[in-house]
Amino acid sequence: MKTCKTCGVDKGAEEFRPNRPSCRECERAACRVYGTANRAKRNARLSRWRKTNPDKAAVVDRRKRLRKYGLSEMDRADMEEAQGGKCLLCRRPVPLVIDHEHASGMALP
Repeated sequence: MKTCKTCGVDKGAEEFRPNRPSCRECERAACRVYGTANRAKRNARLSRWRKTNPDKAAVVDRRKRLRKYGLSEMDRADMEEAQGGKCLLCRRPVPLVIDHEHASGMALP
């Protein structure tokens, strides 16, 4: 057991990141407060990072989209292989699309 320096609650070691005095929950709360109080500064920093790291930003975006559907990268690869490179719904030979709207053609890769 370890005591969080912020909330003072005894918690298991898995509730802390390595070498951090505050638990994950308190760290997340502090990040939310900082983000709200410094929105413009934070957005500018994130925008700079995305511009200088477009490949990493694309990976992060893709992971977020997959998480929306409860999928991992491995799940996505398995789906692509099982579908033979075709859409499961419309059977068109297109890159794997997790979800799309047939009427508009809008796709979420």
